[in-house]
Amino acid sequence: MLERFQFLGDAFSVDYTIEIETTTLDSYCQKEGIQTIDFLQIDVQGADLHILEGASQLLQRSVLAVQTEVEFSPLYVNQPLFSDVDFFMRKNKFSLFDLIGLSRYPRANSPIYSPNRNGQLLWADALYFRDLIKEDMTSSFQTPSNILKLACIADVLDFPDYALELLEYLTVNHGDDEKYNFAKEIISSLSQIPELVERGLDSLPIVANIRHRLN
Repeated sequence: MLERFQFLGDAFSVDYTIEIETTTLDSYCQKEGIQTIDFLQIDVQGADLHILEGASQLLQRSVLAVQTEVEFSPLYVNQPLFSDVDFFMRKNKFSLFDLIGLSRYPRANSPIYSPNRNGQLLWADALYFRDLIKEDMTSSFQTPSNILKLACIADVLDFPDYALELLEYLTVNHGDDEKYNFAKEIISSLSQIPELVERGLDSLPIVANIRHRLN
């Protein structure tokens, strides 16, 4: 399979093998007394689903977002593919937000490829988030603290629209608690965008929803 694509044959050559003892994230965290993990980033060359399966308790208990490498073609022997990872993540109440770092490779023996389609998509990083503000979300996850942490993770990973939606939700539904009232911060941030100021901030639905929290 690898030899059918340019550059991949040498990149995947084996220098040596070594046997090591491994454990699951669930077992390790239990041993070390780690109760919660908010964000997981996984890149283990085709064994990503096995890592996720070994973190099932963590996923059910605390994980809010996951970035994991996924493959769309079998580059490793008997490896799970994107469809398997995606099914597992959706079963655990995660939503796919994006595929980043899309890696495409042209055929090894072809001297031509399209500038628009420069080869077959082979792998990428998949970004998954929980949707903590939908109605059927597990109540143990749906806490103001978790929603705030998820908003921070979304912002760091460059999803300001999702971060803003979460902060709006916190402000509207939990704004009686000062630490979850972000009305001033939201309006201050939006006022730094000239296009929105020109439209008029008061015309924005999000501003109308949180205006009562300014006092």
